[in-house]
Amino acid sequence: MMHKLLFVEDNRIILASISAQLAEKGYQIDSVDNLEDAGRMVETKTYDLALLDYWIATNSSLDFAATRLKPNGTPFIFLTAYSDQPTVDACLAIGASSYLAKPFEIHQLVPIIETTLARHADVAEHAKRGDMLERALHDSREISIAVGISMYSHGISDKDAFARLRDKARSERRKLQELCAEIVSAANNLAKLN
Repeated sequence: MMHKLLFVEDNRIILASISAQLAEKGYQIDSVDNLEDAGRMVETKTYDLALLDYWIATNSSLDFAATRLKPNGTPFIFLTAYSDQPTVDACLAIGASSYLAKPFEIHQLVPIIETTLARHADVAEHAKRGDMLERALHDSREISIAVGISMYSHGISDKDAFARLRDKARSERRKLQELCAEIVSAANNLAKLN
């Protein structure tokens, strides 16, 4: 799969050189030297990853990352000559996937790109699975009742109760639905003893 990257860098020599090298590595690259053009591009296109120079002209690209990339779920990496701790902390605090200090070689950048893309795919897959589990919670009466029983018995929230049931089912290599059906059946049998 050819990944689509946005590269924003105001040094045109670096922009052209890195873009050409990334294209040789099989990436599809849209390269721009200013945040205004980058903004127009993210309005009309979807990117798998953005590479951002920290300082573009006289502006930090932190705001661009926080307002234009993060809401879309586009992961981003900062590339910059600034390697002081406050700058690194600022980049990571807004959600940068990684940070690479200039100067760097393409063989240093590609593993960071690949790691970020793989991690982003994992997160998306987990979120998808989480959504499916959330739907199953609402769609299945027995799971909902078992969650309620667990909440009452342990004094925990519904999310914690669901997590405990899910973890228990996984540890026993069983379906969640099956475990919850047993819990509901046991609770019904206990109620009959009174």
